[in-house]
Amino acid sequence: NIDADADAARREEEEKRKERSKHTIMISLHVASMEKSARLLKQLLELQGYCVWICTDMVGGVDFRTSIVEAVNSCTVFLPLINNRWAQSGECSDEFALAKRLNLTSHESGRTTRDKPRLPIFIPLAFSDLDWNAYPHIQLLAASTNFLVHDAPTLEDGNGKIFDNALMSMQGFGLSVDLPEHMVNQQEE
Repeated sequence: NIDADADAARREEEEKRKERSKHTIMISLHVASMEKSARLLKQLLELQGYCVWICTDMVGGVDFRTSIVEAVNSCTVFLPLINNRWAQSGECSDEFALAKRLNLTSHESGRTTRDKPRLPIFIPLAFSDLDWNAYPHIQLLAASTNFLVHDAPTLEDGNGKIFDNALMSMQGFGLSVDLPEHMVNQQEE
């Protein structure tokens, strides 16, 4: 039956989409200094099948604080692009504080189980212009989290290995995704 086969194929594709969307990544950024880098990273991660949220995708008229809180609450990975401007930003500090609180309480709240990593998983990317000792919240994060350190002030500059390192970090936590069939074929060519 053609209709039954088509329905089965749609259900299977929907299940794959749901599985990929479980690994939502929130990129936290200081917009004025990192928007271009965030967009580049988002594009690269989406090509790998991840669902990525950045604040610059919000449309006018939405309550941006509510949208940001919802993004933090639903993300699997919290990926801050940390430079001095991010570290000085009150908004970025609030995003970090909420994500850290969710991470610290994820087992107790039932969001995760003790046999799995706490969520959201932190994968901070630090840039060359970060003054590591100037900000207490950066020191606290560095005390409990391995940073990926980029050798330049933006993702457009530097050696380009930071993206591969971010992917390896996510895969190390079991956050790999299956690429859609058309992307697998492109990579094999």
